[in-house]
Amino acid sequence: MPTNTDMLRLADPTTLTIASGSVTQTQGFHILAAETGTADTLDTIVPLAFASAGTTYRQELWIIADTGDTITLGHQTGNISLPGGFAISLTSATPLKVIHNGTYWMPSYFEPAASVVLLSGQKTSNAATVAITGWTNPGWTPSEFEVKVTGIETDNAATYVDSILATFNADSTAANYNSYNLVGAADAASSVDSVGAKAGIWLAFVSAAATSDSGCFGILTLKIRLPLGTSDKKHVSYSGGVAAETNNEYAVSVGGGHWESTAAITSITLTPENGTTFEVGNAGEPTTLDWVLIGHR
Repeated sequence: MPTNTDMLRLADPTTLTIASGSVTQTQGFHILAAETGTADTLDTIVPLAFASAGTTYRQELWIIADTGDTITLGHQTGNISLPGGFAISLTSATPLKVIHNGTYWMPSYFEPAASVVLLSGQKTSNAATVAITGWTNPGWTPSEFEVKVTGIETDNAATYVDSILATFNADSTAANYNSYNLVGAADAASSVDSVGAKAGIWLAFVSAAATSDSGCFGILTLKIRLPLGTSDKKHVSYSGGVAAETNNEYAVSVGGGHWESTAAITSITLTPENGTTFEVGNAGEPTTLDWVLIGHR
């Protein structure tokens, strides 16, 4: 049976292989190995304890993932409780100290990330829309969504540039969207607005088009305030533009607007305003269209 002094010492780590989400502590430092493959979830750590003079003592515990493994700690799905319910993933480079409070194992210190990637995707062939849906929200409520898109080009043949409409929760009713934009193109600037006239937030001049230079593409950053709230309308801001090597084919734009709904956002859809398709992967077009959805605290 360990003594009090033993409880403060760390022996060389031993490896515990997760079985049905659980391991049993036998000392103060353990390497955690996935049950199968290289990824697993740990829900329960059976604590090591001993009693002396009627008092139960528990040893603090350091844990780290086995080389090549990623171990995700579950929040209150067993006897582990994480700050804010925020997921913690361990690798062989991220040891973590946890202590037992009699009910749960809890990190002795953990500073959750201010931002987390919720979802990402890539288009390698033509697509009518970019649909962003099915993300898993973190254990905390994001105060802002940020969508970043690069490699944007549409089949609009009228000019070298196109715009995008962003809709939320499959709502395509124009009266529910207002947009206000400032655009600079061909050495001139202009203000272009849309109040209840376009079926989505109007993201002006952020896409290349069919007649643009080879290799020309657009980029976009879209931010949505309080996306999961249910009390306020959804206010957005954006910036973006298009650049090419010749023919003065460039444009920059910034703007904002709002969606006349208090519903929590569950999906975001991007659609060409004038073209019908995002063009990807053909000669002279972007190789891929890439996007990422980020949640900010």
